[in-house]
Amino acid sequence: MSKGAAFFLLLVAVISGAVATAAVRNYLQSNIAAQQTGAAPPMAQVVVAKFKIPAGTAIKPEYLVVTELPAKAIPMNAFKTMEKLEGRVVNSDIYPGEVVLSSRLEPEGAQAGLSALIPKGMRAITLKVDDTTGVAGFVKPGNYVDVVTTIRSAEVQEGAISKVVLQNVKVIATGEQVEVNPQDAKQSRKVPTVTVLVTLEQVERLSLATTQGLMRLVLRNQTDTSEEQTMGATLSKLIPMANEDPSPPREVVAAPVVEAPAPTPTPKPRPVRTVQLLSGNSVKEFTFQE
Repeated sequence: MSKGAAFFLLLVAVISGAVATAAVRNYLQSNIAAQQTGAAPPMAQVVVAKFKIPAGTAIKPEYLVVTELPAKAIPMNAFKTMEKLEGRVVNSDIYPGEVVLSSRLEPEGAQAGLSALIPKGMRAITLKVDDTTGVAGFVKPGNYVDVVTTIRSAEVQEGAISKVVLQNVKVIATGEQVEVNPQDAKQSRKVPTVTVLVTLEQVERLSLATTQGLMRLVLRNQTDTSEEQTMGATLSKLIPMANEDPSPPREVVAAPVVEAPAPTPTPKPRPVRTVQLLSGNSVKEFTFQE
């Protein structure tokens, strides 16, 4: 949920609380004054709810009753009669015995249904879930969730990444959707759905996350509105040794050392002698090795 929407809801809650506090204070002061003077406080008619009227419901006369309360305890924007209330759409739950206030109603002409629960500038988008992705059915209207997606893609360096894409998103409705099997109509099934309140920019991110990967909802505490920035989880972060070779190291066997044969010594040349033989006028030489 954006900071603007969260501030708007907080402002509405503060104003409603202030109005209720003022009404109770006036009522108590009237009772104290009446007890001190001994006179009953003046009463006035006001319209209250007979039973719980859920948000998004168009009011019918049988949902209301006119009663009397001390005049000083009745808020300024309350209704004295039911003439202008029929068909008006409730923008938040009204509980049994609660005074109907104009601030708790949509403008005249507004249609009943889910659209009455969507503040200006916000959008409602429905997500298909199951027992795993939808927190086992524990997600109810009014809860706040985070949205996590796991994407597998060749463009991701490690093949897959898990990342929180939205935080503190309000759930405004739950239901079911029929998933039709085009091959066999008998195999069609009902799929649980969750409708969340998001901004237009968040609609784009959520649509991409649900079409490109596996989406999960993470239920969070109602009073926790903090948001944390994360880098996402990858396989190497989850299991640091995931990218290492899991096979056991091979034993390295040293090759036997083969000694080279000793070089054959080169024999020394034997000394040579030359003998000359004189015969008349001729000379002949003879060579001999010792």
